[in-house]
Amino acid sequence: INKSITLTASGTNRPTIYTSGDAHALNITVDNVTVSNLLVRYNGTTANRYGIFVNGSAATKRQNITIFRNNVTTLAFNTNYGIRVRYGFLVNLTENNVSTSGSDASNEGLYLDLNTNLTVSANIVLTNGTSSSIGIDVINTNTSTFTNNTIRTRGTVTGTNLGIFTVTWSSNNTISGNVINTSGGVANYGLQLQDSYNNNASSNTINTSGTTDAGGIVLNGVSANNSISANMITAKGTSTNNYGIYLIGPN
Repeated sequence: INKSITLTASGTNRPTIYTSGDAHALNITVDNVTVSNLLVRYNGTTANRYGIFVNGSAATKRQNITIFRNNVTTLAFNTNYGIRVRYGFLVNLTENNVSTSGSDASNEGLYLDLNTNLTVSANIVLTNGTSSSIGIDVINTNTSTFTNNTIRTRGTVTGTNLGIFTVTWSSNNTISGNVINTSGGVANYGLQLQDSYNNNASSNTINTSGTTDAGGIVLNGVSANNSISANMITAKGTSTNNYGIYLIGPN
């Protein structure tokens, strides 16, 4: 999409945007775009492709983008991402159903890097990979809200599964009211804050199980001034390394 438009459907019959080639299914390169009520599919063999890509840069952030009530599926050989937002500002991801799975490597539902003022709410995110699965990957993203999402990550017995992963100086974010289930891998963590600060995680329901480690909320690296409160956590792995809240390093 290279023009400011609203791309939507009315009624129960949703149009499908589909690709099995080298390109992303939907690539947004301008501001002021709304995409809603569509079926978006990527089913190819090229790594690092996305169902929907909000594509900005350090010089030109993508602004005023709304991705609402879409069904996004990626089913490829290697490294699947449902929705990626890169260098976004005032981007709204709401009520989408995102499913990623493949026969090799990692799968991520929402991949959000280098953003400010995102609203990520009421999405259903399902991921399934052989190496690692991440529901919502938050990288150097600040002043954003992640609320009322339902996340299930399930990988193979050799992988690592994360519900929400914040990393690389992600700060001043609100993570609240989410329901997170992770299972199937060696290590399973519901919420991991790594090198992240001034975030608020509250009223989340987290269930984790793994064959080696199961952690509800993990803080590691240089993570400081984070508030963790009123979360309901169950960590039930097959080994003895089960943690409700686990602090590692100079938090």
